Amino acid sequence: MRRERGQALAEYVLVLPLLLLLIFGIIDFAIVVLQYNTIANAAREGARAGVVVQGDVTDVVDAAESAAAVLTVGLDSDDLTITAMADAETISVTVDYTARLITGIIIEAVGGDAEIPLSSTATMRRE
Repeated sequence: MRRERGQALAEYVLVLPLLLLLIFGIIDFAIVVLQYNTIANAAREGARAGVVVQGDVTDVVDAAESAAAVLTVGLDSDDLTITAMADAETISVTVDYTARLITGIIIEAVGGDAEIPLSSTATMRRE
């Protein structure tokens, strides 16, 4: 009984880093999904603004930027790129964003990339 005294502590020390990596991986995944949903919504809102209002491309980009800024999910405006293309029949809005991971230090330590490029395009027909 006396020899097994430190066994629980040793097992805890071995399992804790794996458990923390799993938990932070789940948090990273949830944040990236939320950021993707935000940029997808911004692309849809920008295209909708171009279809409903029939404005020019700058109005579409402004509408997409305001839709991206509505939710406070930590989107960095420096990493957000919005492009809009319009012709007589359709309008297309593309929103690109570079997501940075919480576990980026660990990923870079093993040779990975701590940034994930996200992109969403919405195309709507003008009527």
